[in-house]
Amino acid sequence: MSLVVNDNRLQCKYKYKLAIKEAAAESNRSFNDDLHYKMCTKDDRAFWKSWRKKYCSHSVKCTNVLNGHYGDVDICNAFTEYFQSVYRPNTADADLHMKGRLTIVLHRKLVTAVVPSLLTLMTFNATLIR
Repeated sequence: MSLVVNDNRLQCKYKYKLAIKEAAAESNRSFNDDLHYKMCTKDDRAFWKSWRKKYCSHSVKCTNVLNGHYGDVDICNAFTEYFQSVYRPNTADADLHMKGRLTIVLHRKLVTAVVPSLLTLMTFNATLIR
């Protein structure tokens, strides 16, 4: 009798733990889907709000001062100035230059991969012809 009760208890405990794991996994999946949707729809505010809610400490507050800049507008402008100074978009000439470099690299890789195989194949065929 007690063996049956214990088996039943263990089965219930296992089902309970499994249900908790599945609920946690579903919650995580749902959160990731929600973040993905917000990112795809370019809803920046909602994306970062969800991100902060999940991953950031609730005691962390946004700063009011950054490198001597006060307020949202000044801080935003400071970020803009910084990233404009370190990022340069490609020009048409830069794109052509990079395309040329890529073509050379791919050609070299093709030659080093294909030519030895062709030489081996040609040698094999020459041996069969003799």
